[in-house]
Amino acid sequence: VNNYRVEISIANTFLPIIEWMYGAIGGAIVNMSAYRYSNAMVKQGKPVYSLRIHNGRRSQYIISRIYPYLRIKKSQADVAIRMISSLHGTSKGGNLVRTDLEYREALCQELAIINRKGAAHGEV
Repeated sequence: VNNYRVEISIANTFLPIIEWMYGAIGGAIVNMSAYRYSNAMVKQGKPVYSLRIHNGRRSQYIISRIYPYLRIKKSQADVAIRMISSLHGTSKGGNLVRTDLEYREALCQELAIINRKGAAHGEV
């Protein structure tokens, strides 16, 4: 079974800003230092905290509010919006059909390509 969801993750080394965002938008705070994380800050022994939002409707609201200000992550936000739309299209008792799953998988593949390119390849 393929389970798809949209997750927003905001990372920072300054815990009070993560806590402030948590108070404003909810989610879950994760201490990334506890995980094998390839971030340079973790390798230097500096703690990195992440605020994660798993709820699709909350993610959609957050993306819609920050979208005009995005510069580097706008293409990821576009894919997330399409995924959320796809997920909500079948959430009210609708049956998934093969084309729904293929579309969602295509979105995942598109995101993987975008993430490989990154800002170093001209995305600003």
